[in-house]
Amino acid sequence: MGDGPRTPRASLTGHTKSLRAVAFSPDGRTIATSVLGRKTMLGDVRRGARLASLAGDSSVLSVAFAPDGRTLATASADTSVVLRDLPHHQKLATLTGHTRQVRSVAFRAHGQTLATADIDGTAVLGNTDVQRTETELCAIAARDLTRDEWTHYAPEARYHRTCAPSTGQS
Repeated sequence: MGDGPRTPRASLTGHTKSLRAVAFSPDGRTIATSVLGRKTMLGDVRRGARLASLAGDSSVLSVAFAPDGRTLATASADTSVVLRDLPHHQKLATLTGHTRQVRSVAFRAHGQTLATADIDGTAVLGNTDVQRTETELCAIAARDLTRDEWTHYAPEARYHRTCAPSTGQS
């Protein structure tokens, strides 16, 4: 790169506050940026055009694309991590469990594990495979989640039974 001045290839404009994080999609075509406010922007790298503006519940401090480029994870100042379906710009899940600001997110190469880190030194490895999570919950609890539990753990998803009914046979 050298020490000389850089000429921008493209600029993604429209941010009104300080940028906090930036990440390229795995195919290099899309860039995600987050600002001190509650907004994450997606841009077309080649054209420098805005593709979407995703509103959040808290300031986004880190962004990461899943390896398949279909999911974006955002780490928030409110201690949560949000997973978004990028083709539809919809919130898939809000992950909780940290007690302090989440400052970093990263997907494992296969995309089914998300690492998150907060400011008190806690790193958490979480499963992003919904089917696997449902199977594990059924094995641990040996029952479906109640509607209240569902609302607490998966508020963005519509309630449904996750455990197969017991046949009563051994």
